Amino acid sequence: LYAPYLSGNDSYGWVSTADGTGWGSRRYARSPRSPGWHEWTFTVNNETDIVVAVDGKVATGFDMMASKFFRGFSGIFLRGGVELEERLIVDDISVTWQAEPLTERTRPLPGEKRKAPELAAVPLKPELAGQHPRLFFTREDIPAIQERCKTTHKDFFDRLMGGANGYLGQLPPKDAAQCNGDQDMQQWAWWRLTTLAFGYIATGDARYGQKAAEWLDIFVSYPDWGTGEEISQSMGAANMISGVACAYDWCYDLLSEQQRTRIGDKLLRQVGELYWTGFMDPQTAGYWKGDEQNNHRHHRLCGLTLGALCIAGETPEADAYVAAAANEAKKVAAAIPPDGSSHEGPHYSAFGYNYVVLLFEALRRCTDVDLYTTPGLQGIPYFRAHLMTPGFSDTFNIS
Repeated sequence: LYAPYLSGNDSYGWVSTADGTGWGSRRYARSPRSPGWHEWTFTVNNETDIVVAVDGKVATGFDMMASKFFRGFSGIFLRGGVELEERLIVDDISVTWQAEPLTERTRPLPGEKRKAPELAAVPLKPELAGQHPRLFFTREDIPAIQERCKTTHKDFFDRLMGGANGYLGQLPPKDAAQCNGDQDMQQWAWWRLTTLAFGYIATGDARYGQKAAEWLDIFVSYPDWGTGEEISQSMGAANMISGVACAYDWCYDLLSEQQRTRIGDKLLRQVGELYWTGFMDPQTAGYWKGDEQNNHRHHRLCGLTLGALCIAGETPEADAYVAAAANEAKKVAAAIPPDGSSHEGPHYSAFGYNYVVLLFEALRRCTDVDLYTTPGLQGIPYFRAHLMTPGFSDTFNIS
């Protein structure tokens, strides 16, 4: 398969079909195309790992999970150029059968739990062990929060409760297929669910927390969060982790033991998928992976951090993921320029850095990792201020 609009029309690509619904999961082999005979080798190591090589050189880019390759395959279809007058001639096909897997699977099958990263745990602060809420405040802080909602922050509180009251009569889609896009997951789980959950904190009225618990039951019933090439590691999937983590943390006292176990297990699985397929697997989609300033990375790291912190101490694997999140957070902190600027410009900077502040705050409150001393973090407000238009009505967009 050719990728005619990439690299001057000189690269190979491939497509895998999933569930008999047509061609999908288009990938590019990053292997140069040239006239003459070439040897293609497809080595199927196990249910989740396939290695494609051209003339002995591995061609990266095939994501077996997005293509549902783990369900098995029935054939390989080869074709030449569609828009090019070039024929593809195939000769000397050979197949070697291996009865047992060649290697241990590097990725779990759907529903399986991943191995936690082998990192020294970053423990919770002792006073937070077994305590909820913990991410941004503790139970001792709630009276002060409720007092501010009646006084200094009443305008915000009134708008918050306007949304929460509307959501009391709603439920998210029960079909995961209707809530798998980035905006769907962000709006249902990160915006609306947390509005209900914080409504419970701000008022003490259990109606809001109980409704949030109903929503949690629906979200954790979804087999996966997201779909397509970025399944379980998309920006929306990360936003859903953030929302579910906050609601779990804030409404913990209203959840049954069965709900706590079910939600905690689901968070652990999704945190693992986000970390291993998103941050650690170079084969999966994600242009953000090589850029610590990218807002997409910030959204994902926030989900990884909040998801791990809210179940830390409840399962040993979660403590290892807290360490992984802390390591990634330190990379983000080191990448913030000293003047607080961002190559993505002021608009995307705001879209990403507010998640950085959230995850830095959660790390500082829950662990001994304090990244607020990062010089560049102090400069972020000035970066935006320096790009304001006359009259402070807008900003120059330089992205």
